[in-house]
Parts: sequence; structure tokens; C-alpha cells
Amino acid sequence: MITTITVDNGVKAYMSYHKAHSRPNTIRAFSYTLSRFLDLFSGIDVTAVPEADVAIFLEVISG
Repeated sequence: MITTITVDNGVKAYMSYHKAHSRPNTIRAFSYTLSRFLDLFSGIDVTAVPEADVAIFLEVISG
């Protein structure tokens, strides 16, 4: 049996960890970046997100 995870669930798990272990400013920064990421990739299985699309996203978000 193969387990899949959506981008939404991955972001939720990642943010849950950081809310418990990171400083407020770090949480704010991650929340902003990941909300933009969700705008593009929400509902998609993480294995279906093309690496090239992630690279472009990182270039754009970095300015």
C-alpha cells in the first residue's frame, strides 16, 4: 500500500511542528511563504509537484 500526502497536508504538518518549536517571527515568515506555495500547489500530491516548478517558485518568492 502506497501512502500519499497532499501539499496541503504537508504544509499543515510542517507548520504544526514549527508552531511548537520555532520563534514567532520564523512562524510568520514560513506562514507567508507557504501560503503563497499553497496558492499554486494546493490539492496536489507532493510527488506530482514538478521540481522545476518549485525552483521557479523559489526564484520568484526570493525576489
